Amino acid sequence: MAKNSIRQVQKLQQKLSQQNIQLFKMMEMNMLQFDEKVKEELDINPALEDLEHTSLNNKTLSLDQHFSSNNSGLNSTSLNNSSSNLDYTKDSQKYYGEANTNEDQEFFIPIKDNESLLGNLNNQLTYIDLTDEQRVIGEFIIGSIDDDGYLRRTIDSIVDDLSFRQNYYTTAQAVEEVLEIVQDLDPAGIGARNMQECLTIQLKRKKFTKTVNFALNIVTDFFEDYTKKNYDRILRKLKINDEDFTEVKKIIQNLNPSPGFTSEESLGKFIVPDFFVYRNENKLELELHSYNKPNLVISQDFVDMLLKIKAEKKKTKSEQEAQEYVADKINKANQFITLIKERQETMVIIMKTIMNMQKEFFQTGEESELKPMTLKNIAEIIHFDISTVSRVTSNKYVQTEFGIISLKFLFSEGLMGSDGEEVSNRKIMKTIKDLVEVENIQNPYSDEELTLLLEKMGYLVARRTVAKYRENLKIPAKHHRKQTN
Repeated sequence: MAKNSIRQVQKLQQKLSQQNIQLFKMMEMNMLQFDEKVKEELDINPALEDLEHTSLNNKTLSLDQHFSSNNSGLNSTSLNNSSSNLDYTKDSQKYYGEANTNEDQEFFIPIKDNESLLGNLNNQLTYIDLTDEQRVIGEFIIGSIDDDGYLRRTIDSIVDDLSFRQNYYTTAQAVEEVLEIVQDLDPAGIGARNMQECLTIQLKRKKFTKTVNFALNIVTDFFEDYTKKNYDRILRKLKINDEDFTEVKKIIQNLNPSPGFTSEESLGKFIVPDFFVYRNENKLELELHSYNKPNLVISQDFVDMLLKIKAEKKKTKSEQEAQEYVADKINKANQFITLIKERQETMVIIMKTIMNMQKEFFQTGEESELKPMTLKNIAEIIHFDISTVSRVTSNKYVQTEFGIISLKFLFSEGLMGSDGEEVSNRKIMKTIKDLVEVENIQNPYSDEELTLLLEKMGYLVARRTVAKYRENLKIPAKHHRKQTN
């Protein structure tokens, strides 16, 4: 006979507070998205005010004095973020000081936002219930997706990179499982490894109909015949008539073969940089764009209103409700201002670390000067989570003397050179591009020849890696580059 028993089990479970979730969302926003968020908060919270040319400190001090002396309990919320434990020097004050609006306008040149896709994918990932391991793998997969939305890296190479580059050991099966999760994100077809898989993913999301089912059969089982226009064989195998096949073709032709490319509606969206990096004599200076530093304060009218209501010894029900309403709005406004400060500090710490690591690049603008740098490198230096670094660097841009640059562009993997030093893969890609530009067009270099040339220059790179870099550079294979008189 089974006996009932009580067993005590310890279980560690980490839950994010609502305010931390809001902070993570705000860190992912680019400057324009953040500006919209501030405007939205100003619209819904009458206790929050925007003072463009007024010091924030005076209002904040008055608020602190009122509530510390009256013991109202409306204290600023302190987030458990490692940035709050850092010691800021006087030099860092310039990152938050008033920016010259005219200089900002002269310094930046708007460009089209082509990086919002990865930021959007990472944002979607945060709302999925994943283990810590799955989240790390998912963010790495998203970071490996090409501009056109495809994942061209093999599962094994992702496993190896997670192991050797980020010291995170996993299995091919685990990566496959997370890839399926990524492929469920929007836009449909993202993360596909080839066009066939891309179209299959999109068709599986469509509402089931007889025509859609035919289209799915063609893409999965007769894709090669379809691309070679062997329509007779398809009609015969599937036993489909010409009229139905015409409808099937329309469905397939309306699928998106490049899910990473922005739609026509979004092509007109322009971005401005979140950071400015410029040279001051021989030193590099960093500034946040003024839009990242809104001058928000608590409304003095709301503070006075709350104090007046609290001073009443006997309150009516309506006065009690008014006190709760005003106190709630002040609390939320105070929390929002705290979030903004946390966002500013975190962005500056991460960007300053990147600037120091890529000092030579920011001084010269030469892509070959980029050093190998990963999210983990930055996270280890400043003792932040990799996910925090990923959120801050996603969908962000920096204005340099050489133009506006995506922060994603500054990150690259490293390969070991013959001298034992690690070399950025961007430098190797730049070298491949330079070699191809000066090659004999009647007898261009093969991938094997490019590999040997790189080896002579001290870069030990496998032929398949050279082929991958060449494809990433949109350089055709040897036989396509060959020209004859």
